[in-house]
Amino acid sequence: MSISVKYIQPNNSLLQYVADNMRDADALECKLLSGMSPMEALTKGVEVSHHCSVVVIDGKPCAVVGLVVLNILTGTGVPWLLATYDAIKYRRIFINNCKQGVEDMMTVCPNLMNFVHADNTLSIKWLKWMGFTIKPSEPIGKDGAHFHKFYIGDCHV
Repeated sequence: MSISVKYIQPNNSLLQYVADNMRDADALECKLLSGMSPMEALTKGVEVSHHCSVVVIDGKPCAVVGLVVLNILTGTGVPWLLATYDAIKYRRIFINNCKQGVEDMMTVCPNLMNFVHADNTLSIKWLKWMGFTIKPSEPIGKDGAHFHKFYIGDCHV
């Protein structure tokens, strides 16, 4: 039996599903970095992204992924992903499809960077596997929570 993977245009129903089923670590990142609820973070992310998709695996919305073009002149973009626990359930399929997603983003912005909460060990492990460099954590965001900057390309400053 083959499991299908689809990337579809976000809509309110899909965003609400992901928000309601978001991994605790991702929901915490939303709160600590921006002070937003999961639904607010997803809505804002879709609004500001150059490209955004809902990852649907075996009929279940598992994540919303996007790319914000930060500086077109330097080719710098901000990739982001907020996931449900189904992304972990389908982790092999999910992970195997993510590398292509990063490669696709790098055709638009060859330099990618963002931040990950210091306690989000699963995401940090995944980012390292994807080829991102992880810097030591620093206090940033709401209430000075510790986040690691992660990057690929020429975003190491």
